[in-house]
Amino acid sequence: MIEKPAARRVPITASCGVAAWQGRRRSVRPDLLLQQNPCGLTGVRVASAVPLTGVRGGVANRADVYGKSVMNANRRATAIAGALAIVGMIAGMLSIVPALEEPHYPDLISAHESQVIVGAASQFMMIPAYVGFALYLYPTLRTENEALSLGFLGFRLIAATFHLVGVILLPLFLVLGQEFSQAGDSGAPHLEALGELLRTARDLVNHVALIISLCLGDLLLFCILYRSRFIPRWLSIWGLLGAGSAMSASFLVLFRLTDVVTPLYLAINAPLALQSLVLAIWLITRGFDTKTSTTGHQHDGRRG
Repeated sequence: MIEKPAARRVPITASCGVAAWQGRRRSVRPDLLLQQNPCGLTGVRVASAVPLTGVRGGVANRADVYGKSVMNANRRATAIAGALAIVGMIAGMLSIVPALEEPHYPDLISAHESQVIVGAASQFMMIPAYVGFALYLYPTLRTENEALSLGFLGFRLIAATFHLVGVILLPLFLVLGQEFSQAGDSGAPHLEALGELLRTARDLVNHVALIISLCLGDLLLFCILYRSRFIPRWLSIWGLLGAGSAMSASFLVLFRLTDVVTPLYLAINAPLALQSLVLAIWLITRGFDTKTSTTGHQHDGRRG
């Protein structure tokens, strides 16, 4: 029988293995692997070229998945923020206590205690609504301008503090109504003067300090939105003008040039109230258009 010659084994030294591993790790071009492989094993070249393509594809796929997840998270956050804005507006309307706007209201409090309680509970609901609105928008706004975003969040927290003060003031009206119903003719003028002072303090908290802090935060918010184009610029300009108008109404109340429940005061505040409703609906239905942020900056840079 003719014996077949034994297959010659090619010895692979440690230097060959290290060189092949280095070529597989470092090189992006497979044709350069032969220069890093002193043993001349073409199998290493073919084997190393396939995993490199797979790694590139895997990184790209993971990047796409991550980008989509971030967009979905931003979309949910803006929708929740819009819903909180609507909740805050509804709670704001329910926080109005008509009995406190009457000329001689201390005599009416005992018969309208439910209005005061509902007003206090509704104003308390405005605190998480307004703060939550800022918290859900902050992560996206921070990517555009961190300093202005922190300012917007800070003014919302200040406004929440004034909301809490307004909530605490309302139960004092119940105490005033009880004392007024028990007092005689001699103590009624004194309690009426105290009631007027208490009502003025509530108006200054709710319609001056609170509104000004909210509007200052809104000015920062709409500056960010105008620059980033997350929403249409006409909506941002509307918000800037509305915030300025609402602040002017608060200064009119501060200097006693108008009262709170007057057609002038309501008309000056109407633009911002309507814009807030439109913005809330936009956030729920459309959200932020984050794709236009980079493009908008590039166009602005070219113009400059």
